Amino acid sequence: MTAAAATEDRLLLALANASDIGNTAEVSRLLDAGAPYGKAPLIRASKNGHVGIVRMLLDRGASVDATDDHGRTALMWASCCGRVEIVRMLLDRGASVDATDINGVNAVTISSCRECQTLLRGAERLPRWHRRHSLATWGHAANKLRG
Repeated sequence: MTAAAATEDRLLLALANASDIGNTAEVSRLLDAGAPYGKAPLIRASKNGHVGIVRMLLDRGASVDATDDHGRTALMWASCCGRVEIVRMLLDRGASVDATDINGVNAVTISSCRECQTLLRGAERLPRWHRRHSLATWGHAANKLRG
């Protein structure tokens, strides 16, 4: 392993640990120092309810749908742990409600609180509404062209 790769690994581990315990100042410092986002920091911050860190990681480019070794996303972990504000934020940032882990479980199924389930089910319906609306619009346009 090169020295640069070892440094990057140390930065990523430090970032994941700071995200896990909610040390916002350290997360900011590590990101400024060039720590890679990886997948663990966002997932750990989401699971543990660190709203400011989740926002910071997303604002700086962390992937909203990154998965852990079990295929679980930050949205799944936030939902499982009842982190309503984080579930809302991840959905607002485009997190996939349809993603499943290695066992085929999604965020709605794993959710531990009703408010999270309500948010997730609403997010599931929205894309379906958009698809139906687009199909209806396309069908209407096609009928007009036919005369």
